[in-house]
Amino acid sequence: MVMMPIQYWQILLMIFTFLFREIFAEEKPFQNMGTKELYNLVVNERSRPKIPNFFGETLANLIRACWQSDPKKRPNIDRVIDILNDIDGRYSEDTQ
Repeated sequence: MVMMPIQYWQILLMIFTFLFREIFAEEKPFQNMGTKELYNLVVNERSRPKIPNFFGETLANLIRACWQSDPKKRPNIDRVIDILNDIDGRYSEDTQ
């Protein structure tokens, strides 16, 4: 793993999960907003996009945890990887 200060990992996790949600939901949240409006909505008002039901409870909870406003409340990267591996393992078992 690349060593970075903790605050960078926390920011990257939040960005990753926003992009992950956008890609798999196949919709861009807040698409009609300018940068300042979006910043205000996400940072100041702490608004987050809706997570579609098909993401499942475990993945939705992981995304919500990564979207915590307080970076100290977000999971560390090792925990995120563990949860994603667990989800992948359960999915692999279901498709065999």
